[in-house]
Formats: sequence, C-alpha cells, structure tokens
Amino acid sequence: MLLDDITQEIHKSQIAKDMVRVNTLRLLLSEANNRAIELRPQGKTLSNEDVLEVIVKEAKKHKDSIEAYENAKRTDLVNEEKAELKIIEEYLPKQMSEDEVEKIVSETIAGMGATPDFGTVMREVMSKLKGQADGKVVSEMVKKALS
Repeated sequence: MLLDDITQEIHKSQIAKDMVRVNTLRLLLSEANNRAIELRPQGKTLSNEDVLEVIVKEAKKHKDSIEAYENAKRTDLVNEEKAELKIIEEYLPKQMSEDEVEKIVSETIAGMGATPDFGTVMREVMSKLKGQADGKVVSEMVKKALS
C-alpha cells in the first residue's frame, strides 16, 4: 500500500538524516491520516486512491506556493518548495502526455452526447485521469475542445 511505502521511506530517510525528505513525507502521512479521520464517520477506510488524492492535493499546493513565491521574488522559499515538490512527485503516478490527455478529453466529450458544460466534462475527465495529469493542462484542453 502507498501509505506503507511512505512510512518505510520516512524510516530510511531518518537513518540517512535527510530532514527535508523526512519532513515532507511526514506532511504527506499527516494529511493521509487526516483524510482517514474524515472517512471514519462514513464507515470507510483509507484506500490507495484516497492517499493518491492527498498526494495530488499536496503537489498542487506546492506548485501554487512556488508560483506565489516566484512572484514575490523569494528564491529561498521557491527552492525549498521545489525540493519538497520533487519528493512528493515520486509518489504520483506517471504523468500522461498532452496528446494522451487530449485524446481522453475528446473521447469524453464525444461520449457525453449533447453539448456538455465545462464543469461536467472536467469532473468526468479528472475522474478518468486520477492524478495522471495536471488540472491546469486538462482545464485548458477542455476549454479549447468546447469552444
């Protein structure tokens, strides 16, 4: 399970005294545990998909932070965020090429029949991709395909 891999990697990183890696992976573990707590009242347990969702969300947060820090010309913080993002990305599934994403967008729109709206198409496409493509890229492709 993905959570077990993260836990083992934390242990290895502690032994290697790689504190950036330890702290980043602890953040992922903490967010995954928070997600597990959210699921308890629904009688659900944490699945690999839930952990992957957490990882995708954390990667997006880091990308947004990098952009904000770059705009503020804070290169020290940009470098920190990039280092953490690189560690997080190790746990993301292989990213699809733009051609593959475009194909899925086209197939989804074609399968929906009548003129679908942006939100419906995005929801459907993102559920098919499950973290294999950046939301911004998918959004641009959907807008382009619907126009």
